[in-house]
This record gives sequence, structure tokens and C-alpha cells, in this order.
Amino acid sequence: MTMAERKVIELEQGWDFMRKGISKLINLLEGVPEQQFNPEEYMMLYTTIYNMCTQKPPQDYSQQLYDRYRESFEEYINEIVLPAIRDKHDEFMLRELVGRWDNHKVMVRWLSRFFNYLDRYFIARRSLPGLCDVGLICFRDLVYSDVKHNAKEAVIVLIDKEREGEQIDRALLKNVLGIFVEIGMGGMESYENDFEASMLEDTAGYYRRKASSWIEEDSCPNYMLQAEECLKRERERVGHYLHASSEQKLLEKVQHELLTQYEQQLLEKEHSGCRALLRDDKVDDLSRMYRLFCKITTGLDPIANIFKKLMAVDSSSSVASPRPALSVSRERASIFIVGEGEGDRSKQGAKPAEVYGFVGSISTIVGAVLFFGWAYLPESWLYSMGITYYPSRYWAVAFPAYAIMLIVFICIAYTSLNYIATIPPDSWNSLCDEFTSAPVMFPANDAALNERPVDPISDIPITEVNRMMFGL
Repeated sequence: MTMAERKVIELEQGWDFMRKGISKLINLLEGVPEQQFNPEEYMMLYTTIYNMCTQKPPQDYSQQLYDRYRESFEEYINEIVLPAIRDKHDEFMLRELVGRWDNHKVMVRWLSRFFNYLDRYFIARRSLPGLCDVGLICFRDLVYSDVKHNAKEAVIVLIDKEREGEQIDRALLKNVLGIFVEIGMGGMESYENDFEASMLEDTAGYYRRKASSWIEEDSCPNYMLQAEECLKRERERVGHYLHASSEQKLLEKVQHELLTQYEQQLLEKEHSGCRALLRDDKVDDLSRMYRLFCKITTGLDPIANIFKKLMAVDSSSSVASPRPALSVSRERASIFIVGEGEGDRSKQGAKPAEVYGFVGSISTIVGAVLFFGWAYLPESWLYSMGITYYPSRYWAVAFPAYAIMLIVFICIAYTSLNYIATIPPDSWNSLCDEFTSAPVMFPANDAALNERPVDPISDIPITEVNRMMFGL
């Protein structure tokens, strides 16, 4: 049947048929017993829209159908969705919101299929929002804008409950915060402005209260244990339901309230502060102190000052025999040096040599496969793939072979030269004493900590020297 012979479908006539399909979809979403859409029903709904959009003007109802598509969402939201959400509170409201959001996405998916012809032609030519975007905008303007404040407050309350040790539904929070992200239509503004800012402010207040209590009640090691555990749990919280972009901001808030604000007071605790930990060689606690404060700008400066003062006192009290003081200085410094290496190792990733080796091995394998295929595959196969030899088969195969032989010769020559230049194991130059083999533990620009080891004779008291040499 041609377009001229096809019966014209009037707007109200066609819309009555579409309304029945939309009502059936809503009933299915609301749990009302209904038969699922079969292929015939789907094709009839799609064909109705197609016919109403391809009729000659003024019976081309594309614009009217586009408007009524949006009105269908608005009617459903105002009459069913919003009353259901407003009727509930706190966690129950969050569950209803998540359920309604899931239903809304199903409705958008089905209606956009019924009205798909609008998306393909009418919307594309008019540069209008697509059918899926229209459905999302309706939910954002009518539902999200109405409930976002209450949803944010309910989520923050649940987060604080979890911080206090209560069990919460993490999957529910993940789904709710997913709405904040998805409603931004590709951007993070809704999540950041409508939830994240308030969550970070609440986090700061929560840990501010905790820190003011812990700093008075706990020793320095116990305080650091609690701070480390809090940071660990906040990282886990991001993994469970917060967006990944919140991790750095969240940890900075916790570090500021627990560590930066009370660093000086924590380090100077009388019986458990940094001096006491250094004096008693509490390696685990000192390593934990480094891990916590190395991530804060200038966080290690107060610790370094205390360390220098303590070393100055140790040195001044060990004038008779400076070797023990230097030994203690090295041991204490190594605590922080080892801690620093451990803290950074996880961030270093692969070494350049490992990367070059991996790339080189892969390149070698690929090159070898290509060369052998180039050299031994029948010419007819290569010609069928559009590959030809230049300038001839002999030189095309011989040149890479000569290059490989040259590389092998260079490697052999280089290895031989290295072998010749290597000092024999029994050479005097290969021997070293305990001081020349000791690694440099202190920065070169720190004269106080960069003393060279004292000669062994300095360990002998002057009275013993007089007795041995002069018999006094």
C-alpha cells in the first residue's frame, strides 16, 4: 500500500491507541497483572507512530507526538511516582526512590522504542533532546529536584551510623548515589554540588568531634592507630558506595581533622610522643607515624625537628666516645628511611628497565614472526595480501638477516669487553671495609647528621693510652 492509498490516522485516534499501550506499560511497572508485550503489539505501536509521522502535512503529527511523549512521563510522575516517594521517610524513602528510578529507566527504554521513528528523523533534523534525554530530564526536574535534599540527608545519616559501627545497606547507598551521578547526564556537577559538598562537611565535623576526644584520652600510639583505622575505613567506604572521585577529597578532610590540626600536640605528648618513641626505639609506632604524616604537606617537618634536637642531645652526652651516638643516629634514621621506602614502593610501579625489557621482548617476538613469514611464506600468498619484495626477494630477506647477525656480533663483543674489564674476585680493589660498604643514610647537606665514622682508636679512653704507652 502506497502512502497515497494509506488511511490517514488522526491525532486523537492514534493517540488513544498509544495511550492504551502506555497504560499497559505503567501497569506492568506498578505490578498490576498484565500480559507482557508480544511482538505483534510492539510492531503495532511502532507502526502507529511511524504512520502518524510520515503523513503529509498537516497530518504530520511529529511535533505533537514529541510533546505528548514528554507529557506521558510528567503525568506518570506527578500522579504516581512523587506521591509514593513523599509518603516515605529516611531509609524507606531511599528504597522507594531507587525502585522508582529503576522503573523510570524501564519506562524510558520501552517508550523510546515505541517512538523510535521520532528519534531517527524528526529529532535529528530539529536538534531536539533525544527521547532518552527527555525521559531523564522529566525525572530530574520533577523527582530529583524535589527529593534530593531529603535523600542527601538520609544518606549522610546512614554513613555516620556506619562510622559508629552499625550495619547498613551499602548496596542501597550505592544505588542512591548512582542516581546523583546519572542525573548529571555525563557530568559530575549534580553529585558534587547536591551530595559531595555536604558529605565532606559532615565528615569534617564528625572527625573534629572524635579528634577532640581522642587527643585528651589516648596515648600517641593509640591515637595513631585509630587515625590509621579511620583512613582505612574511609577508603573502603569509597570502594563500597561513594564515587571514586570523592576518595582524595574525603581522605584530605580526615587527615586535616585527625592529624594536621593536632600534630604538634600529638608529637609532644609527655610519655608517649615522638621523643618517647625515639628514645624507646618503638619502630612500629615510628613507622606508622611516618606513614600518616608523609602524605600531609610539611607533615614531616615537626618530626624532623624533634629528631634533630634529640640527636643533638645524644651527641653532646657522648663526647667521650662518639661511635655509640653515631650508631644510634644511624639506627633511628633508618626507621624513617625504611618507612619511606615501604611507603613509596606501592606507588613506584614497574621500573624503567622492566618496561624496556618487556617492550623489547615483545618487539623481538613480533619482529621474528614477521621476518620468518616474510622469508618463508610462498610468494603467491604474499602477493594475495598485497605484499611485494623490494628491490628483489634476495635483498628483502638478506638485509634483515645481516642486521640480525650484526646485532648478535655487537652483543658478543660488548659482553666480552665487560668480562675483560671486570675486576677479578681476588683483586685488592674488590675489597672494602665496613665503613666504605655502609650506605649513606643521611642527606649530604646536613652537616650535623653527615659525620663520617670515627676511627676505632677514638674508642680507647685517654687513660688507657697513657697506661699502655707510658706506664702511667
